[in-house]
Amino acid sequence: MTDNLLFLVFIVCIGILMLVIGFFMLFHKSQLKIAEQQKRFHEEQVLHHQNLLKAAVASQDLERKRVGKDLHDSIGTSLAVLRLAMENFERLHQVKDSHLQKFFLECKTKIDFIVHSCRNISHNLSPEIFTLNTLSESIEELAASVFVTEGVHLEADQSTWNYLDTLTEEQAINLYRILEELLNNTIKHANASSIFVYFRTQDQRLHIKYHDNGCGIKEQVRVGHGVQHIESRILVLDGKYEVEEKQTPGYNLHFSFPLNN
Repeated sequence: MTDNLLFLVFIVCIGILMLVIGFFMLFHKSQLKIAEQQKRFHEEQVLHHQNLLKAAVASQDLERKRVGKDLHDSIGTSLAVLRLAMENFERLHQVKDSHLQKFFLECKTKIDFIVHSCRNISHNLSPEIFTLNTLSESIEELAASVFVTEGVHLEADQSTWNYLDTLTEEQAINLYRILEELLNNTIKHANASSIFVYFRTQDQRLHIKYHDNGCGIKEQVRVGHGVQHIESRILVLDGKYEVEEKQTPGYNLHFSFPLNN
């Protein structure tokens, strides 16, 4: 009798243990399933955010291109026609009055200045990377412009120059805008005299290192719109970035993004 009772207790204990183990297994499985669902939901949220960001940046670039084209084609052309009309008026009416001649000269000079400004604004809004220039040529023009207007020397490593000209249009425009914004921050806030941009390819990624010899970028600038635009465009490129803290003075940024095969 005692043996049967002990055997029954043993069987009951085994049953309870198996139920507990089964419960924990089911609980663990449900937790894994919930974690997997949360992970998938987070990934979908990140992907949705990236798609929204890409759409917003693409829409912004398209609008900039449209405004730049309107400035160049409509306003620039209209001003050029106005200047030509003034010259024809002078010639047909043989204007000899010195005051009128001075007035016409001042008007034509101002028109030339406005046309030149419109062209510069148009180019800044929509650089002609894929119409007249390659990306590498556009970067060279940007470097020349920065030196002429700001006295800042920009040196760009050209060892992987050929890779730049094989980027897609989206990649080229975003890379150009990133460099443009970095230069703008350096000129406005860093008080630098020289800038160096280094390009390198590794593991099917294009790596870019940006360095200036200025005083660095202050904390309030790091959370400004310019830096946010840089981060947004790096994200659009499916890229990664890191601000490198070095002992040498200046600002150091390293970012990379995958190359298309």
